[in-house]
Amino acid sequence: MDTSADIAVYFTDNIPATERFASAPFIEEALIVLLDSARTSIDASLYSLTRVSVRDAILRAHERGVILRITCEREDYASFEALEEAGIPVVPDSRSGLMHNKFFVIDRRIVWTGSTNMTDEGFSSNHNNSPAIVCPELALAYEAEFEEMFIDRKFGTAKTDNTSHCLTCDGIVIESYFSPTDESEGQLIDEIRNADSSIYFAIYYFTSDPVREALVERAAAGVTVKGIFDALGAGNRYAEDEALCEAGVPIKREDFYGILHHKFMVIDVDGSDPVVVTGSYNWTSAGTKKNDENTLIIHDLSISQIYYQEWCHIWQAIPATRGCNMPCLFFPLALNAQPGSLDAPTSR
Repeated sequence: MDTSADIAVYFTDNIPATERFASAPFIEEALIVLLDSARTSIDASLYSLTRVSVRDAILRAHERGVILRITCEREDYASFEALEEAGIPVVPDSRSGLMHNKFFVIDRRIVWTGSTNMTDEGFSSNHNNSPAIVCPELALAYEAEFEEMFIDRKFGTAKTDNTSHCLTCDGIVIESYFSPTDESEGQLIDEIRNADSSIYFAIYYFTSDPVREALVERAAAGVTVKGIFDALGAGNRYAEDEALCEAGVPIKREDFYGILHHKFMVIDVDGSDPVVVTGSYNWTSAGTKKNDENTLIIHDLSISQIYYQEWCHIWQAIPATRGCNMPCLFFPLALNAQPGSLDAPTSR
């Protein structure tokens, strides 16, 4: 199985969106295919579940005899009532922190994760990414994290650092971290500090001073650093967009209908160790110290090119008037990368 077959990356293509109930995008279709292919088990840790197609796919799996287990955010517990009524066990987080994951572990061998919430907005108007990874070792790590919540009823700081962090899936090095136990912010900063040539990021909420300082340090050292902020996130009084602008880092703030809900960074896409950081983790104090989150660091050229291509697609769609520190209108060209596929082609 080649690299593209082991990791498929799916994006929403919601730049032209004008409403929240658009027809099913391909990212949704890809997830439904995976859920409908489940034979033995599905563990799901979901912030919310209001997308009917996803709910129905879970119910179909239950009807086939697939073993289903769910954890969720307590404030969205009501959106899981149909599953409980069908006999599927659902465990909500009972703390004040958010259970902010959006992952599935399918048949103990496939992990679906990323930024996509199982909601109408998550698929139809917001901007999201979800990698689907065939790797039993990674699935085991996610299952261990899931069982702390589902079996032990431990969330947030009550959990322990009990999973493997550096895995090799068919030759691809993947690092896996869960907040708040695994120092996800420190791992992100380490990757930033290791950057030799370029850093491109797209982020919903970014209020972390240490992450901003690391980016400014690399920019001062000659590394190309460019970032895209969600407009709502940038409106937060603690958002780091203005500080990065003042430091000379080119920034754009989106002006789309939906939320730019990404949390990804592409490092050294043209270097010796291309890296993608993605997951559910916003770069905030709550995301680091309080919420249940998951973060992947993928060391792979083709995956980094796919994410870089998407970053360019978004960057070019935002007017220059929505940015800072752009003396000219030259934008990096998207590389000729083709996303991978799990039984179906990938699209934005």
